[in-house]
Amino acid sequence: MYEYGGARIDGTSMGGVMEWKGDQRFPPLEIPSLPVIIPGENPSAAPATPIIFMPANNNPPSPTGVFESNEGDWSRFRVTNVREDNTIYSIAKDKAGNLWVGTMCCLLRYDGSVWTIFTEKDGLAGDDVHAIFVDRESKVWTGGGRGISCYDGQDWHSYKISGFWQDNAITAIGQDNAGNIWFGAMNGCVTRYDGRAWELVYGQGYNDAKAIEYIAQDRAGKIWFFNFDGETMFCNNGTWVTETGIKTDGQLTVDNEGNIWTVINREFRYYDGSVWNNYPSLNIPNSQGFDIYFDRQGYLWVVSMNDIRYYDLTTGKLSIIDSSFLVQTSAFIYQDSDGNFWAGTWTKGLYKYNLE
Repeated sequence: MYEYGGARIDGTSMGGVMEWKGDQRFPPLEIPSLPVIIPGENPSAAPATPIIFMPANNNPPSPTGVFESNEGDWSRFRVTNVREDNTIYSIAKDKAGNLWVGTMCCLLRYDGSVWTIFTEKDGLAGDDVHAIFVDRESKVWTGGGRGISCYDGQDWHSYKISGFWQDNAITAIGQDNAGNIWFGAMNGCVTRYDGRAWELVYGQGYNDAKAIEYIAQDRAGKIWFFNFDGETMFCNNGTWVTETGIKTDGQLTVDNEGNIWTVINREFRYYDGSVWNNYPSLNIPNSQGFDIYFDRQGYLWVVSMNDIRYYDLTTGKLSIIDSSFLVQTSAFIYQDSDGNFWAGTWTKGLYKYNLE
């Protein structure tokens, strides 16, 4: 690790990782002692109303703003001046209540009234943002097809993987109890950052079926990784174990007590820190492309290509909300600090629903 002109530069033995501030860039260094990082519609019928847009710098990026339209009980938000099929990859909130949204063309920040757009011109490693994570120090981490970025509240610090521009997108980010940041990649590799050094801790080579989709730490301290192929593995004090007999349908969430939930053969299972438990059968929709999520009230949400529903696990009550926009697209759900629910879709942009 080197300090140069106020910017830290980290290198690897295969071309290096570059960090820069704004548009100031430095050539990659080759430092053998540092391990290599291998991270793996139709328009609405309602008239569009422009939302206040604030560029992140004096040079507006390609996306020119965010527009809102009403669709029933939902408000729809789309990034303008980009392809019509607005893809939403990820959503996270910071401690100030800002909502961060990763898209195929930029990173969005929403403070409740103003949308701010960030792109590579503002210091991001790349315009596509697949994963977002807010750590315990309130730093915002993002990952995508061209590297990793970290926002400290004032500046972006980005780590580009020289020579690995494609097929190694960062697809999941998490943090363990010790404060280490973990990154899962499209190629199935896992990288860990302890605040000083990067370490490739699992995997090598490329396998898109092994793309890491979720990272979570259980109550016993094991760090779990779930990949696109449904395989489940965990790291326990440096030992990697693949769970035999646990092949998920591709979904993961953590409840308010720290239990890890997933779906296996359309049945809910949860891990309490020691064993996997079956949950009494719920009415899981017979549809592809569904996601699961626990909100602050403890309701379990299930999002499919047919509808969005949530369960009160204490009473067994099922509620279904209107979500006709989901036809022919997949989505995931997220709750913001004000209790609103946001649905990110694969082709139609971002939707907001006020349950209350």
